[in-house]
Order: sequence, then structure tokens, then C-alpha cells
Amino acid sequence: MRRGSAWTVIVFGVVAVTGLIDLPQPLEGDQSLFLVGAKEMAHGAVLYRDFWDLKQPGIFDFYYVAGVVGGFTSLSVHVLELVYLLAFAAVLWYALSRWTTLRAAAPVAPLFAVALYYVVSSSAEQVQVEALAGFPIFLATWLACEGTRRSGASRYATFAAAGVAAGCAMLLKFVFAPLLIAIFLTAIASPVLTYRRKLGDALLASVVSALGAGIPVGLTLAGLARGGALESALDTWFVVPPRIIATLPVQQISVLIESLSWFARTYGMAIVLAMAGIVSLFRSRADALSRCLFVWLIGGLATILAQRTSWWQYQWLLESVPLGIFAAAGLVALVRVPRKAASIGTLVLAALCAAIPVRIEVRKLAVLMKDGFALSSASRERFRQDVSAVYAGTSADAALLPAAAASHQNDLYVMGNPTYYVVTGRVQPLVLNGWAMELLLPSQRMELLRELKTTPPRYVYKSRDDAGPDIMMTRSPAFKAYFERSYRVIAHGAFGMLYEFR
Repeated sequence: MRRGSAWTVIVFGVVAVTGLIDLPQPLEGDQSLFLVGAKEMAHGAVLYRDFWDLKQPGIFDFYYVAGVVGGFTSLSVHVLELVYLLAFAAVLWYALSRWTTLRAAAPVAPLFAVALYYVVSSSAEQVQVEALAGFPIFLATWLACEGTRRSGASRYATFAAAGVAAGCAMLLKFVFAPLLIAIFLTAIASPVLTYRRKLGDALLASVVSALGAGIPVGLTLAGLARGGALESALDTWFVVPPRIIATLPVQQISVLIESLSWFARTYGMAIVLAMAGIVSLFRSRADALSRCLFVWLIGGLATILAQRTSWWQYQWLLESVPLGIFAAAGLVALVRVPRKAASIGTLVLAALCAAIPVRIEVRKLAVLMKDGFALSSASRERFRQDVSAVYAGTSADAALLPAAAASHQNDLYVMGNPTYYVVTGRVQPLVLNGWAMELLLPSQRMELLRELKTTPPRYVYKSRDDAGPDIMMTRSPAFKAYFERSYRVIAHGAFGMLYEFR
């Protein structure tokens, strides 16, 4: 076997193994909601009409594919994610190898951009929007830069393909749009400034890219219109979020510090190497792709900070791909000049920072081995409860439901963590979900009350670890009065209480 082929096997083997270790991970709140929504879509429900959530449709589409192909389980979701990220690793390797300044980094980049994500992420971060967005954003970035190097019809076909990838990324989260625009403008402006290409070519490339982005977005809008959900979707995307944000305070700075600290600790090795990579690339006259990746790095930071009502840990994964590529470039640059004191010092610092992700992976392996590598359904369940206290508590509370209710799938509504739907095998009986109920607008609280009165579910599970239901009831005395009059507590659990309709 040639050296290059052997290295290919090693790199993809590492990516695959780190992904396989995480296959039995549970789904937590957000991910459980995505799975519940996707399951309802498979049963004929239309997103935003029959199942409502603030998120854009792309994440539900991903979970829908996982469910249709492999069943609506956490395992099928993680399997699809692994296949998806292995495909991304292959595209990443191929794409970087076509650019002279990044060619040497191509064989190493999947380790930092994909394998490291698997190593440091927990069930709370995995299969989130930002964890999946790196693939289409990178594809859009690379194809936009490739378009600047081509001519004729091939040039504009490449820009159109880049636009399609950008459209797919926006369907995951519309807030990525300014970042994508900045990347495209950087790519398209490069030949104008560097090679004195005509400004008209740049304008045409911009139009073609925008038309390409309109293809997946347009198809999605057409599907929603066919299902009678277009008006509700547009209202959800553009009217509801500003109204919700206007009622919320800026997230506590401690949350930002905590999430940034998590990212700095877990990605510390990549951050150290990426700084060396950026210096090396820009000293040697960075090409269009390197410049666009740098724009992604800076624009990604701005995108995260702009989401001032959240600042969750998983949002920092938006930075993992450009950071990983620059880290790979930095490692190559440092290895090529190993005798310089600065290079040796940087490598030593990166090695020290690597201790944290190594420790995280060792802990995962230890739990996996203790639970028999999660090969059976029983051992997978033990593993999930061992790695997630939230899942363990919610799973224990599944026993609160009376045995006679086991045959009914739509008799339970959850106020709080939707993981309870997953562990009990239920579907959501109402349109409005009970996750983050503190975000519901007055009109939505009235609509939820109307739904509850019209088709009251027999059981309601109220999470104790989620303040959302209590906040919502404080804001809506009518809802609270109806709920307390119509439902009685029948069981107390580790993470919540089970109510039954009187």
C-alpha cells in the first residue's frame, strides 16, 4: 500500500471510530424535539401547520431522512450523522487538495474538522444545527472560490452549485445568510481585485449564485404552500422571532463566558495550531479559499455573538470547520520547521491542550466498555443513562405512565423536555410544543389553551428542571386556571410530575 493510501485509511478510520463511539449517545431536548417533529411529518403532518417550532425546516428534514431510512430512533439519527460527516470529510480532503496553499493540509483537515467534533461533543451538542451546517457552508465556500478560477459556462454552473449549497445552509438557519453573503462577496471580489477581471463578471456571478440559493429555498416554499403552511412558515420565520426577542433580555454574560470557555478548552489544541496556520498562510499570500475561510472564522464569531438571547455551547461548532482547516495548515507549517524555538513551543502547547479532548474520549470509552460497547438495546440504554443525567432522569420518569396507557401514542402532552416523548414512544398531540414555553407570545398562549380545551390529552408530563411551563403559566392566568382545574397530579418523578385529565 502506498504511503498516501495508507494515510487515507488511517484518517478516515479515525473519523469513523470516533463517530462509532458516539453512535449510542441519547438525544436530549432539542434533538428529541426534532425527532418528534420528523416522526409527525412521516405520519402526514405539515411543519408549521400541524407541528410548530421556531426552527427552520432543514434540521427537521435531516431527522426525517434518518427516521424514514432507519426508524425514528436516536441510533438512526447518529448513523445518518456519521455517514453525512464521513461524506463531508471526503469532500473536505478533495477540495483542499485542489488549492496549492492548502494542499498539504488536506490529509489532516478531517481530523480537526470532523474527528475532533466527535471527541469533544456530548449528547447536548451532537446533531444540532451548527454541527450539521459546516458541510453545506464549506461546500458553498469552496465552490464559490472554484468558480473564480473557471471561465465560460463552467464558471457560472459552479457558482450556481455554490448557491444551492448556500441555500441548503440557510434552510438550517436563516441567521447564516449574512455570513454566506460575506463569504461569496469575498470569493467573487478576489479575481476583480487580483486579476482585474471585469466587474460585470462579478455581478453576473452574484446573480447566478443568488438564483442557485433560490432553488432549495423555492422548493421548500412550494412544498409548504402545497401543504397550506406557507403563511404560517413566513410568520414563524420573519414575524414571530423579532417579537419574541423584543420580550427577552440579553442572555446573561456568564452564559457566554461559560460556552466560550467550553469551546476554548475542548478546541484549545485546534485554536493554537490555527493561529500558526493563519500566520503561515497569510505570510505566503493567501489564496481566495484561505481568505474566505478567514471571513468564515470572523463572520462566524459575529454570527454567534449576534444571537444575544442564547449563546449556547453548540453554537460555537459553527467555527469548527474553518478552525480545523487552519489548524491542519498550522500543524503542517510547524512540522516543516521543527527546529525553530517558536515552532517547538507552539507544538508543545498544542500537545498540552490535546490532553483535554483525549481525557474526554477516554472517559467515553470507559463508559462504553463498562456497558458492553452498547451492542444490545439493553446495554445501549444503560450507556445513555450513564452519559446523560437528563436522559437518565427522564427515562426513569417513563415508568410514571400507567401500564394501561402503553398502547396509546397520542394521549400525552409534555410541558418541558421533549425527551419524554422519545423515552415513552409518544407523539405530540397538539400543534404547539411545550419546549421553551417561556418564548410563547400571548397569541400563542391563547392558541395553546384553545387546543388544550378542544382536544385535551389524557396525560400531561411537566418537567421539573425546565422553568418554561411555570413562566408561561405566570404570564397566562387563564391557562393556569384551566390547567389546575382540569388536571390533577397522579405521580411525582425524578425530573417531573405526571398529570391526568380529571
